[in-house]
Amino acid sequence: MIVSTLAGLGHPLRCLLKIAGLARSTYYYLLSHPEPVTRPDIEPMVAEVFHRTPNGCGHRQVRMCLVYEFGVRVSHKSVLRVMRRMGLKCAIRRPNPYRRYSSYQGDTGAKPPNLLERDFAADRPWAKLGTDVTEFRAAGGKAYLAPIYDMGSKEIVAWDVSRHPDLAQQQRLLAMLEEKLRRRRSHTPQRHGMAIPARLVAEQARGTGHPPVHEPQGCFASMFVRQVRQCFSVVWADGFPRCRHRFPVM
Repeated sequence: MIVSTLAGLGHPLRCLLKIAGLARSTYYYLLSHPEPVTRPDIEPMVAEVFHRTPNGCGHRQVRMCLVYEFGVRVSHKSVLRVMRRMGLKCAIRRPNPYRRYSSYQGDTGAKPPNLLERDFAADRPWAKLGTDVTEFRAAGGKAYLAPIYDMGSKEIVAWDVSRHPDLAQQQRLLAMLEEKLRRRRSHTPQRHGMAIPARLVAEQARGTGHPPVHEPQGCFASMFVRQVRQCFSVVWADGFPRCRHRFPVM
């Protein structure tokens, strides 16, 4: 113990116990009942088995080698205590059945440019659009709602409900948006750059791989911010699972 070592160097025990927050009775009890060392006889064999591989091995594999190669009767808990005392730790982590699956693999692929810069205010309709896919648990399975939200007019300009969040749903969503843009373009005067060319959305729907609209008059956001959709998500989320609204599911 550190307290006993410092006390042997001439420091007053009363001050050391006060600094350590330890009672005098507890200190003398620990001195009279030292912690037993678990299986010090297997330490050389544990070290030999552990250093066979560059990354080491776990306590279960070490225990297996001790039992079947050296003929030592020992439990895996004792081997784990010995390895912790020796500072041996395996760098390979076994899959934990209680840990949920995560498909995150870090930063992969190219990132789209951040066109909004967290500025979700729009002074006119069809200037900034946002989209997201929300999962609902419904009777008979799951349903996926994909709306497109206009940050200027605070309206849902297009939406699609599907049983699978696949590319076909996004194509139907963009086709509906293209129809709305074509209808609006035929009824809106072509001035001040208010209308977005529908061919750009058509190219997106055909899967040509073109990036979202980067025209000065509009910006199609690939992300949908939860703070912005709070104004309509409460009504949809409450009515969707209870079939209060009639949504055709593709």
